[in-house]
Amino acid sequence: MLRGLGEIRTGGRATGPFCSAALACLAAVEPQLVGMDPRNVELIVGQLLRSPPPPGAIPPGAGRPTAIWHVAISALESALWDIAGKLASLPIYGLLGGSGSLGSDADGASLADYSLRTYANINRIARDDAGRTPEKFASYALSAQRAGWDAFSEPLFSPPPPPPPGRQHHPPS
Repeated sequence: MLRGLGEIRTGGRATGPFCSAALACLAAVEPQLVGMDPRNVELIVGQLLRSPPPPGAIPPGAGRPTAIWHVAISALESALWDIAGKLASLPIYGLLGGSGSLGSDADGASLADYSLRTYANINRIARDDAGRTPEKFASYALSAQRAGWDAFSEPLFSPPPPPPPGRQHHPPS
C-alpha cells in the first residue's frame, strides 16, 4: 500500500479543534475516495472543492467551515501528488514538467541551471489588529531584509487602515 504525505497547514492561527475538524473532514470523505485513481489529482480535488464540507464533520466553534474544508482538501492534494509521484517513480516536480530539462532549450539547460526565487511572507506575522499597520509591516519587511530576504508578500487581503482624523478616504476608481 502506498501512502502519500500531506500537511494540515493553517498559518499558525488554528486551534486543536480546527485541525481535528480538518482530519474529521478527510475521514468523512475517505469512503468516496477509496478506489479512485490517485493520479487524477485535479479531478478529485476539483470534485471536493465544488462540494460543501461533509455534514457533521465540523463541530460548532472549531473555526470557519469553509476554511477548515479547504485546509483539509489542500492536505489531501499534497498527499495525492506524493502518491502519484511514487507510482510514476518521479519526484513531484517531475510530474509537473520539471523532469530535468526545462522545455526545448537549445543548449539543453537543466533544472540546475535555473533558480527559484522565494519570498518572505510578512503578512502572516501580525496576529492581531495592532500589528497590522503600515508601520508594522514596514518593520517586518526590514527585519526580513536584514535576515537576507529580498522579496516580500504584501498584505493585500487586509482591510486598508482608516484615514487619519480629518481626512476622507477616496478609493481608487
